[in-house]
Amino acid sequence: AATQTVMDMVAHIQGRGDVGAVLGEWLGERGSKRWIEGFAVSPAHDVPPQDIEYQAVLGRGWLSPWAEGGQFCGSRGMALPVLGLRLRLRGASAQSHECSYSATFTDGTEIGPVGSGEACEAESLAPMEAFLVVIRPRGSATAAPARAAPKATAPKPAAPKPAAAKPAAPKRAAAKPAAAPAGKGGRR
Repeated sequence: AATQTVMDMVAHIQGRGDVGAVLGEWLGERGSKRWIEGFAVSPAHDVPPQDIEYQAVLGRGWLSPWAEGGQFCGSRGMALPVLGLRLRLRGASAQSHECSYSATFTDGTEIGPVGSGEACEAESLAPMEAFLVVIRPRGSATAAPARAAPKATAPKPAAPKPAAAKPAAPKRAAAKPAAAPAGKGGRR
């Protein structure tokens, strides 16, 4: 246990506090429904921290100011969810490296990988629960790692709308149990 892993990223997660991860690994809890309230990215390898900057998505078209590598972006202890992120390289690192990132959200949406400077957010603006950042030398033959979320697995998530409609359908069926045939009540 003499070797200690240096965390490249830290996130403050609802109900858990601060959690760390290294670049290329998921930060946060995919599928947990616990949102990220804030985060910081400070690469220990590949690029110097001052060559990375990022923003938190706070609402539709509303982004936090750019934070430089190592600076906390978001809230801690205020229970305010981050709705996505935007990240880019600058300086010499922008010429020598490229970055991509993916995220999962509390409504089950998975977005990414998206390229440098693009906002990674769910169409529904659901809170972000986990994200993955990959930084690699430009021109490297390797694609984004297999563990990255597929690009827009749930495009423009329709899942929240049917979920809201499902409770209404059983209420109608319960109000008129004799009038609704069994086939209609189970329709999706």
